[in-house]
Amino acid sequence: MYWGEGNEHTKIKITKKQYKELVEQFKNDQNLIPYKSQTDEYYSFLHKKGTVLITIYKFDKYHFLEISSSA
Repeated sequence: MYWGEGNEHTKIKITKKQYKELVEQFKNDQNLIPYKSQTDEYYSFLHKKGTVLITIYKFDKYHFLEISSSA
């Protein structure tokens, strides 16, 4: 997927509780296509229209939420 000019990208640190809640919420969203890493605490969710990519992961001892948009 190409993310050219006009992209928006947000990255924030979240709590472990927020991480778990967001993963469950996004897994149940019919508009998102989920992906889960087999080895890490890493999830990504792509909107079916391909305009938004949501990534939730653990790095070191912290959890992060990243949202990228091509709109």
